[in-house]
Amino acid sequence: MFEITIDHDFRPNDYKVWRGKIVVDPAIMQQRDELGYIARALMKRRGLKMIEKACRMSIYICRRQDPLKKYFGDGDNFCKWIADALSGIVYADDSLIQEYHIYKFKTAQSCLQIRVEEI
Repeated sequence: MFEITIDHDFRPNDYKVWRGKIVVDPAIMQQRDELGYIARALMKRRGLKMIEKACRMSIYICRRQDPLKKYFGDGDNFCKWIADALSGIVYADDSLIQEYHIYKFKTAQSCLQIRVEEI
């Protein structure tokens, strides 16, 4: 099982239209790279092997909520870039993920917790 908790206010996937094409916001790409880097280091430090079987991913999103904004972020928009960031590091390919569990919380301290386990 792979588990990671990061104290960071990650944003959901955000697409922009640039020169007539839909592109991922550079800030999201940076978040994805950062998560992949941290995951790679943890896998090595813990001596974990890449998952090559069906697995489940649980994502716990803790975000500070601005009382003036109703928008909290769609869980599925977090899910896509997280799955992409960990693909080839924690599991061989994100097509191996058979179950997604997404939990969102409004908290005073932002964090992101991810758990991936074989099923």
